Amino acid sequence: MNGFRFLYVLVAPRPRYPWLAHLLVLAPLLIAMTFILFGVGWWGEPVRLFFAPMATSYPRLTDVMRLLTHVGNPLVYAVYLFLFLRALIQRRYQELFFTLRCLLFSVLFLCVIMQIMKYGLGMPRPDVPWPPQPLAFVNAYASFPSGHTTTVIAAAVPLALWFRNRTLSCGLALLIALMGISRVWLGQHHPVDILGGMVLGSLAARFIAGDPATPAEKSMKKRPERVNT
Repeated sequence: MNGFRFLYVLVAPRPRYPWLAHLLVLAPLLIAMTFILFGVGWWGEPVRLFFAPMATSYPRLTDVMRLLTHVGNPLVYAVYLFLFLRALIQRRYQELFFTLRCLLFSVLFLCVIMQIMKYGLGMPRPDVPWPPQPLAFVNAYASFPSGHTTTVIAAAVPLALWFRNRTLSCGLALLIALMGISRVWLGQHHPVDILGGMVLGSLAARFIAGDPATPAEKSMKKRPERVNT
């Protein structure tokens, strides 16, 4: 395998991306955000005043939301670590490239593009006063987009599309929805931040997931040895 072919298989976007399946995985969060946007608001004090009393009145639910915020993304990436080690040991090359692509675009989108957007825009969090403070490099002014939502979508959607298992897809869809809702419930993000995270996370997922059987990958599969008769 030459280096150029390896690089192409690693970074080339998939030719046939299943957007419908992608949207179905995001459907629970989309529905929840639609109700919040039209029923409560998309930004600012009305949203905070709606969720803050509920977070105080239901401490056990708030603890669950806090737990999801802290362990949701590491849990998904633990699955990727397992897949990477399994693919490496069992020489499952397509699965190996899949996990490498996830790590590569996670670094690109989440550690570079997302951070540039968050600190470049400098949008205030729900408990921080207006106006924005671009390039302040302070967490209080790094609200848009939601990093947790971006990360969980970029990691979970490719898993759902790769395995195409109904139970797994439903579980990941529920995790994505709860992660996005938890950020608003805990007063860490505005609803519009969650929408921004959905868009950015979907762009990352577009380059990670898709049809694994590209021509380049097919050419990299071991060809059966020709038997002389």
